Amino acid sequence: MKRTCAILLSALMLLAALCVTSAAADSQRYVFDERNHLSAYEATELNRKLSDARELLGGADIVVIVTDDFDSDVQTQLALHGYASPDRDVIGLTVFCSGTIYEFDIGTWGSMSDTLSVKRLNQIMDVIEADVKAGRLFEGACKFVDATVERYTKEIEKANRNSFLVVLPVALVIGVVAGGVAVLCVFFSYRKKNRTPSYPLDRFARLYLSVERDVFLGSSVIKTKIVENTSSGGSHGGGGGGGFHSAGRR
Repeated sequence: MKRTCAILLSALMLLAALCVTSAAADSQRYVFDERNHLSAYEATELNRKLSDARELLGGADIVVIVTDDFDSDVQTQLALHGYASPDRDVIGLTVFCSGTIYEFDIGTWGSMSDTLSVKRLNQIMDVIEADVKAGRLFEGACKFVDATVERYTKEIEKANRNSFLVVLPVALVIGVVAGGVAVLCVFFSYRKKNRTPSYPLDRFARLYLSVERDVFLGSSVIKTKIVENTSSGGSHGGGGGGGFHSAGRR
């Protein structure tokens, strides 16, 4: 009886922990709308869509910010809401509102800057531009999520294919070398077993070396001057390796 009660108590505690974890995940905010340009329903649905997209983006955060600070920028807005750090993987859409005028920009941090180039960000902006400019912010934000997931998935698949193409030739070379070594081992082993007996010259002949001298037929020395290349390449965007990138405000 005591064992049954202990098992039931453990199960209840595990269920409670799972509920707390689920509630904490649901309470995470990915939508920031200062002046309620989105309805309560739209904000809730968009937050759920953004939360679901995180798994498809390798755990990266994806956020939508709507602000009336028309003179601000996407990097500042991400920082204000705690999503600006090279240690975090983030992609964020910021919409700047001034009356009936809407402008927007997309910024990335961390691995999202490495995966989604500025060209890809501009492609995403092309998808959502008509809706955002017309004030259809919910529709534009939903398209932003879908377009981001689509392009991220394509880039990851492309990177995996490239990795396979790099590994395949190396594997082939290793296979050929290993096969060649195996063939040579078999060949010499067979030859050794079937070799005719050698004549014991040292037993029936006497040979003494009285003079030993090394004779070189020819030699040459080639000298080449090594010129160091001191030129260095430039950086792109905000720099690679997890820096900040933005597509440019429209």
